[in-house]
Amino acid sequence: MRIKKAIYGRKVFSNKSELQHYKLYEQLKLQKELVMELHQAVGICEGYIRCDKAEDEIKAWQFLIDTGMAWKLQGWFGRQAQNLLDMGVCKEKNLQ
Repeated sequence: MRIKKAIYGRKVFSNKSELQHYKLYEQLKLQKELVMELHQAVGICEGYIRCDKAEDEIKAWQFLIDTGMAWKLQGWFGRQAQNLLDMGVCKEKNLQ
């Protein structure tokens, strides 16, 4: 899918979901440096970026928790992140 005005330097997206996430990143005024790493984590957590190891999925969730983005994205992300914290799969962000 192609758009006219680039979002974070991208005009071509693989699907509507990917485009919607980039629009959200823009609304959140996300730093350009974080976009690719965040998008990779979101894609893994949502399942549209393939992940062969459970360890990689846990790392993606931990990244969303550490950056605080788990609570800024759709409600499902925050609820799932909290479940993973409650089960001890992920850890609270270390605020040292």
